Amino acid sequence: MEKVIVRPPLFPTLDAEAPLADVQVRQTLAMGLLPLGLALLLMAAGAPEWPSAGLWAGVAAALGGMALVAAAWRRSGHRHLRGFSTVHFFVRYGFFVLCLALLWIVFGGIILDLAGFFPPLLLGLLLLIYPAGRILHEIVGPDPRVAPHLEMAHIVCQQTEIVLGVLSLAGVVSGAIVDAQRDYPTDPTPVLIVVWLLALLALLVSVVLAVAHWSRLFGRIQAPQPLDDEPPPAGDGKTSRFGSDRF
Repeated sequence: MEKVIVRPPLFPTLDAEAPLADVQVRQTLAMGLLPLGLALLLMAAGAPEWPSAGLWAGVAAALGGMALVAAAWRRSGHRHLRGFSTVHFFVRYGFFVLCLALLWIVFGGIILDLAGFFPPLLLGLLLLIYPAGRILHEIVGPDPRVAPHLEMAHIVCQQTEIVLGVLSLAGVVSGAIVDAQRDYPTDPTPVLIVVWLLALLALLVSVVLAVAHWSRLFGRIQAPQPLDDEPPPAGDGKTSRFGSDRF
């Protein structure tokens, strides 16, 4: 008989046999309520007009993702564990992408008018990088010293996500400020300078954190400093008790 090779799960923390797996599944089902509630809210905001097909598709996708996780969890109780963690992760990831997609369906044209294609493009790159960083994090495990290069790659992905998110948000805010000041004689330049200075400060913090992680992973390991004080020096061997040697 051929020996069956059991592959480890791609996302161990989301596996059916992970600690608190039932809690993780409930959290995922709760996360599915976010795009579902957002779609219903956008439908109500557009009343009495009939909701667009994209919003109905968002409702169906949210319900389908929740049903998929529930079915996979029920199936894992019968020892069908293969692929559960992968399905679990991508459903969670899909809920987040679905929220952004619903906002884009309603406000995409406004965002393009305010900020152009640059912020949505950066946000799309962030969505592409996030799964790679999460996979690297799962491969490394709880001890980053086991695979420092993979841990550093995960940190680079993480900091890149922060950079892309900050730049896309700063672009949208800048476009909104310029559009709001279009009909007024005031100059929006000082406000724009403040916005981009805050963005550059966030980018600087991201770079500093990346350098600190690199130093921790690849720098010279130093012995920890002792927490207790050094013992007092030894005496000369002559003990004196309450000054009785003076009498």
